[in-house]
Amino acid sequence: MKITFVIGSMDGAGAQRVLATLANYLSSNGYDITILTIKNKCAYSLNKNIKYKSLLKKKGKIKESILKKVFHRLIYPFLLYKQLKKEKSDIHISFLVDLNKHMILLSKMLKVPVIASEHTNFKADMSFISWIERRFIYKFANAVTVLTKYDYNNYYSKFLNNVYIMPNPLSFKPIDTVKVRNKNKIILAAGSLNRWEIKGFDNLLRIFANVQKKHSHWKLHIAGEGEKGLKYLTQLSKELEIEDSVVFLGFQTTIKERMKESSIFLLTSRYEGFSMVLVEAMSQGCACISFDCIAGPSEIIDHNYNGILIEDQNTLKMEEEVNKLIETPKKREELAQNAIKSLDIFSVKTISEKWISIIDKISTTKII
Repeated sequence: MKITFVIGSMDGAGAQRVLATLANYLSSNGYDITILTIKNKCAYSLNKNIKYKSLLKKKGKIKESILKKVFHRLIYPFLLYKQLKKEKSDIHISFLVDLNKHMILLSKMLKVPVIASEHTNFKADMSFISWIERRFIYKFANAVTVLTKYDYNNYYSKFLNNVYIMPNPLSFKPIDTVKVRNKNKIILAAGSLNRWEIKGFDNLLRIFANVQKKHSHWKLHIAGEGEKGLKYLTQLSKELEIEDSVVFLGFQTTIKERMKESSIFLLTSRYEGFSMVLVEAMSQGCACISFDCIAGPSEIIDHNYNGILIEDQNTLKMEEEVNKLIETPKKREELAQNAIKSLDIFSVKTISEKWISIIDKISTTKII
């Protein structure tokens, strides 16, 4: 069976990591996989049998402002249609909301079954246009996947019959529970720096500034790239007088190693789609603390068992719990060990087999 995945780029973001993980699993199990993107760059390792193709061959040829306003809306769908027609795939899988509308309509024109995959929560984009697309265009997809029970119960199940809950797969092998001991005095966070407001990195720095007053020997490491965000957050860390204790790691191809050496992982996001990075941190033995934001963390963390959930954006409570964990190594170890034991439901095999079940189901669908 030939499957074509379509996504804007394969840079170092969470949805792209999920696509790479799923594509590699399917390729290893005999599926003919093509990944079709706008940009050439790929930040993840792909199986040698996967075909990687880009619509935009020469990056930077079109100015970014024009690229957004003209290329995406007019030229890109036309080029995408031509390439999809050449591919002659059995199934199309679209990743990310901006592409789903195009892929659903183009797949209908080509009479190819299509799965539209959401990788943010419904409330993250409540614009009228987005609401119309999800409410009406998604009905023409053969299947729609969403990340959480929250989105399924509160939104999609109310107007779609073809929607499935599909958490992100854990691409890392969990460490042995014994290895959660004797970690470094590092608090870790991760995400796109340019999305610092969404990721709550401004609050993260303020929380750490107060924690650092009591625990000056601890460091904060933030993994992620983005020049604009780096400039803002660097300046904020200077204003808070913690610049010597904050390390901006940049994009990490070895984020797993950074997680292995860190004792605590903080998720300070104002909202999430699912939070793949939280599951990854749990797998590498971090004691995790997260705001109970919409959506995802409450479906991953069982409070006080495999992590700590904090009332959404209650920075004072977050600060208090971080201090407690720093001061009680036994509690950190207990949370980390329980986290590792609770991740089977997010294994690559478990999630990929759920995908295969949907693929098999719609592959026999007759397209009218």
